[in-house]
Amino acid sequence: GLFLPALYLTVVQKRAVAGAVATGMFWQQLAFIGHDLGHSSVSHKKRVDTVIALIIGNPLGGIAIGWWKWTHNVHHVVPNSVEHDPDNQHLPIFAVDHLMLDGFFSEFHNRDMPFCKVAANLVVWQPWTYHLVMVFARFNLYVQSWLYVLGEHCKRDKAAEAAGLLFFAFGIAGIGLNFGSWKTFLTWLLLAHVAGSLLEIQITLSHFAETVYGGLPGLTDDDEWYVNQVRTTLNIDCYPWLDWVHGGLQFQTEHHLWPRLPRHRLRAARDLLKPLCEQHGVEYNECTFFEANIRVLTKLSTVAKAAGARAAKSA
Repeated sequence: GLFLPALYLTVVQKRAVAGAVATGMFWQQLAFIGHDLGHSSVSHKKRVDTVIALIIGNPLGGIAIGWWKWTHNVHHVVPNSVEHDPDNQHLPIFAVDHLMLDGFFSEFHNRDMPFCKVAANLVVWQPWTYHLVMVFARFNLYVQSWLYVLGEHCKRDKAAEAAGLLFFAFGIAGIGLNFGSWKTFLTWLLLAHVAGSLLEIQITLSHFAETVYGGLPGLTDDDEWYVNQVRTTLNIDCYPWLDWVHGGLQFQTEHHLWPRLPRHRLRAARDLLKPLCEQHGVEYNECTFFEANIRVLTKLSTVAKAAGARAAKSA
């Protein structure tokens, strides 16, 4: 329901601010649909949901569904692992845990991620740069999508993936030409990404402040798969009428335990899971959206101080 208003305000009315807000909200909701399709929780048929994502997700959102599934499926298996979870590996911009201050080898990217001087200088500022980076984080997803499509990991639907991304790129260029002013276009582009940045914030709130560990989970009784999924995720406690804003990601714990469960059933699953965790002494992480932001900023601040102390000691 947001696509046509965004298109009308942006292309027909040429209202940069209103069009940008509508576009950002559309991208956010489209990403939630893409997330559902990527987990095959719409038709519950992998190929059908993938084709739908290729038709609507890539050309209208600019993010390759194949890249998303490639990284996100690994994330679900090893959430918050220093070496294995690609969604947790953000050096030199962020270090979300003290374990990253020694650097590490990314098993997913197959390369070292050292805690170099650049990282040291950036990480000390991460409590202040966190929300600013989230505004521009979507641009990184565009780049990663193209690297995936042009690289060796895209082994299926390469032409369809590339065609969708090209459609998106030409569409954005067309909007710029339609505005007729590069300043107006840049205003629209920036505000659209500001409006849509709630998605990136929501995604990182789900994990950044929670338990981080080295290696693989499930090696002891204390970190078996189910327990590890719960302790590495954070739920956002909100009113039911706000569920559409969070797109199901506010029930991150339930989503990690049952990835293919449709989002409209996650709240009911939460009502069953929370007392079960209490019964077995498993800590269930949940707080409001505001509290979650404070929780993440506190964690980032703690790691930043440790990074600063380490840099001062070695100077």
